[in-house]
Amino acid sequence: MNNQELEAKLDEIRASGARGVELLYVERSGFQVDMPTQTTPVQRPHSTAELTVRVWLEGGRRAARSGPASKADALVRGALEDAAAAPEDALEGPVERLSSVAGGLSILDRRLDQVEELDRVEVLTTAFRAATVPDPRLVASDFAYRDERQVRRFVNSKGLSLEESSTSYVAHGTVSADTPQGRLSVSDRIASRSFASIASLPLGTSIGRRLTQLLQEGPTLPDGPVRALLPARVTAQLVAALGTRFQDHTLGDPGAFFLTRGERGTLDRRLHLVDDGTLSGGLRTYSMDDRGVSPVPLTLLKEGQVDAGFVGIAEARRHDVRPTGHRFGDELRASNLVLKSGTRSVNACLSELGGPSLMIDDLGDPSGLDLTTGELDTTVNGLVMDANQVVGAMRGVRLRGSLHEALNSVAEVCSDTDRLGHVDAPAMIVHGFTIEG
Repeated sequence: MNNQELEAKLDEIRASGARGVELLYVERSGFQVDMPTQTTPVQRPHSTAELTVRVWLEGGRRAARSGPASKADALVRGALEDAAAAPEDALEGPVERLSSVAGGLSILDRRLDQVEELDRVEVLTTAFRAATVPDPRLVASDFAYRDERQVRRFVNSKGLSLEESSTSYVAHGTVSADTPQGRLSVSDRIASRSFASIASLPLGTSIGRRLTQLLQEGPTLPDGPVRALLPARVTAQLVAALGTRFQDHTLGDPGAFFLTRGERGTLDRRLHLVDDGTLSGGLRTYSMDDRGVSPVPLTLLKEGQVDAGFVGIAEARRHDVRPTGHRFGDELRASNLVLKSGTRSVNACLSELGGPSLMIDDLGDPSGLDLTTGELDTTVNGLVMDANQVVGAMRGVRLRGSLHEALNSVAEVCSDTDRLGHVDAPAMIVHGFTIEG
């Protein structure tokens, strides 16, 4: 559906009695390539076209329905029926144009049309073969690649008519090996807006090297307090988890998030976190959210203090402020998250600090982090460090501690930074955790 067709549908809905209407059309298409084992990769196309219909009746009674665009009429009927039975809400309604909407920078890879099956297969087979090169004990599995062109079109009864095109590329895989404690697996995922980037990133090599290091024997660390080295990958996992809770209306509620405004939200002053939906080439860069609002860059943490949060339309009207453009589906979602890096490398920091550390390879099961209390209790694998030298590995270690305490006990924020998904994060060295195992 193009914008003209959407506007015609909008007029139909208004003629049916709706006081306000929003229509969001999202079209996705591309290719998926799977390589579960060392067999010939299988490529298949994928495509979807979805429509979200949001309507308002007298008194702000609202409802929304989403589904296949081919069932637009049924979605409209369902939304109108639901709205008729909904409670009144004076804060609800479509938004007017709040500012000029610029297209997201560097989010459309015009090379996608020139990418052929051979190119996709080569990305996957190269990664698959490279994954087992570091050690003959390694077995690669479940490698996959996916590319996608996404077109989003939005119209509403306030006169907004917006369109955005973007591309994304994702590849992931797993490498496993047998150990005396059982099967050990390492997985990773890379994502980018351009094919050139994903084709050049050493996915297989990176996973294979990580697992090879974890297989080595050597000194271990005793149970108890430990200095933890969080590589950029692990810091990014923590930042991504934190980013799910910066809804503005929850930041004053101690029961919703362990970080809130005021003393309870105070962390190390070197921690500075920005949410930026306008970041050039960012995986979550966009020109408008699902309600037609352009993104506002926010400073979530400023010198370790909670500074801002995501604001939806109703909340913005309640407090007479601008919505921040973070509404996707039924939730307020972080865009690109950037944690400010330090000025010294991991090697330099560890060399100066001396002594033992545990470099965490991956945070493991995300359910081990309780964002309400900030408590972390999960099983991890890691490398034993003596200053800046790897001297051994520990597998299946129980890592416990308070994230609030750990992020108040930062030894170093390093300069080693990487972009992982929608997060740019540096390596960090922290105290405040204990290990068992």
